[in-house]
Amino acid sequence: MKQWSSNRAFSLIELVVVIVVIGVIVSIAIPRMASATSNSRTNAAQFSVREFNCYIETYYTDYSAWPSLSINDFAGRIQHPNPFAPEGAAVLEQPTGLSATDFHPTAKTTSTADNRAGWWYNNASGSFRGRVSAQGNDARTINLYNTINGCSISAIAQTAK
Repeated sequence: MKQWSSNRAFSLIELVVVIVVIGVIVSIAIPRMASATSNSRTNAAQFSVREFNCYIETYYTDYSAWPSLSINDFAGRIQHPNPFAPEGAAVLEQPTGLSATDFHPTAKTTSTADNRAGWWYNNASGSFRGRVSAQGNDARTINLYNTINGCSISAIAQTAK
């Protein structure tokens, strides 16, 4: 009769089963982590828009006029850069010649190619908006833009309320 030693090794089948189980766990965890990153960018942008709109409304309540600060003064009050803006993009765009009916920028997106500022402000209407990265189609881009800015535009080129 043969005696077994106390030093047993794992069989090839046992190792394959463990590797498959680890692969399944990783395939479940990675998409959830990617989703959490996307949600955190959206939440950060929403917070910044709300924070700045609160500042603008408070200013309007105190002075009965929208703030008309220079871009440097205005940008100095922004505590967080837009998480959707490309690295090196300008912080704030404050275009001239807008009317009080312009509540949204003509360009809702920002990317490395166009290098548009992440935040947009119209001192004629007191509108402060966050631009977003393109989401593959206009409907998804509009949905993200509306989510971040707390609005309900229906067309990518819409500038009025």
